[in-house]
Amino acid sequence: MASLKVRVNAPLVHGLFDQRFGGISNFVDEWANSSLAAEARSQRSVKTVYAWLKHGLPSTRETLFSFCGALDVDPVAIIDFDLSNLRKHFGRFRRAIMLSGLNVGGFGPLVDFYRPSAGWPDNGHAQRYFGRDWTVFHIDHPAETILNTYATITVSGDPSEPAAWPRAYHIAYRRRSNADGLWRPYGSVILRQNEAILAHENGDIQRQPILAHSEHRLRFQTFFGPSPAEFRLACLHPFSGSVAPYPDPTAPLRFVG
Repeated sequence: MASLKVRVNAPLVHGLFDQRFGGISNFVDEWANSSLAAEARSQRSVKTVYAWLKHGLPSTRETLFSFCGALDVDPVAIIDFDLSNLRKHFGRFRRAIMLSGLNVGGFGPLVDFYRPSAGWPDNGHAQRYFGRDWTVFHIDHPAETILNTYATITVSGDPSEPAAWPRAYHIAYRRRSNADGLWRPYGSVILRQNEAILAHENGDIQRQPILAHSEHRLRFQTFFGPSPAEFRLACLHPFSGSVAPYPDPTAPLRFVG
């Protein structure tokens, strides 16, 4: 079976190197001298990083997250969905989520973001590689007077961060009637450059152009069903959130229920 590789948007990543580190060589030097360096078991060199950007990120969890932690970017936020053939391999990725990340190649490290868990998202993971907890926004859906409709969620990133810095917002739900207490992630919304991308657990990938990150704000919709539930939105970068319990036609990105 063909090997899966997480291919990234190389021009975007080179822009991050330039913006925060003054170029790829400076990034590699700082990474090699950081506390994250020990996590990466492969050679850390400019040549190696160029190869990753051209052929795909490493499949070793420690190396991939050490690299992304040093760059301070969620790996999901820099994926090139077309080059990674995510639509073609999506079923395989979903099966891997239920099988502890088996047989999914370079996508293996990302399984932890989407596997159901009572403690989702994993703060130990965030602290180890990014030096901070996840920022989490909690939504309660009591399903009393408002049900079977789309709600509109607004996220606002930290305005002190550069406007072009990519972010990934991951979303999960938990039904109050379920005895297992598990949060079930069902997708992500990615904000980068002048584009927002919604990736749903059903394989749907939607894109929406945006203007200069709309001052770090983005709106999208998710379904409020007939049963009481909780929703949780998580990002590796600080943000604030709000929710309006009705659909907004000006927010076309939608997790279809």
